[in-house]
This record gives sequence, structure tokens and C-alpha cells, in this order.
Amino acid sequence: MQNDNIDVVRATIAEWTRGDVDGALESFDSDVVWLMDDNWAEQTEYRGHAGGRAFVRAWEEPWDAFEIRLEQAMPAADGLATPHTFRGGMAGTDAWIE
Repeated sequence: MQNDNIDVVRATIAEWTRGDVDGALESFDSDVVWLMDDNWAEQTEYRGHAGGRAFVRAWEEPWDAFEIRLEQAMPAADGLATPHTFRGGMAGTDAWIE
């Protein structure tokens, strides 16, 4: 089961990275709640698939291109902990941030 979950995480990241947000959201329950850190410039809570789309729009706005790399997957209480590295090209510049 854990390997299946890792495969789902990898597929979701791949879909999001290539711009298939709806495909990525299919792996989330329709009642998903995305909680953001208080430092997030937008709202701190997004609900459901519509909320997921709003989060992705806010997240992608400052980037011309980005990639998400899954560093590892570790068992957690109710699933997996999946640290990621984000690398993005800032909109309108040649600068990339990791």
C-alpha cells in the first residue's frame, strides 16, 4: 500500500508540473483542505478541488517555469511525509530559485 501511495504522489507531481492541474487534483479527496503557513501571502486555507485550483493559480503566478522534485517518501501517522524541492524560473527574468 505504501508503494502505491508513493506512486500516486509521483504521478500527482508530474501532472501538476506539466500543467494538468485537474489530473493532479483527481488524487485528492473532493473535501481536501489545504492549510498554508501564516506567511503565505494569499489566504491560509483552501477547500476542495476548487480551492486546490485557486491555490495552484496563486502558487504559479510568479513563475515562468517550475519543477517539483520528490526528495523522499517516509511513513507518517496517516500516510506519507513527502519532502520536496521546488525549482522555479521567476517571471520576466532569467533567475531560477531552488
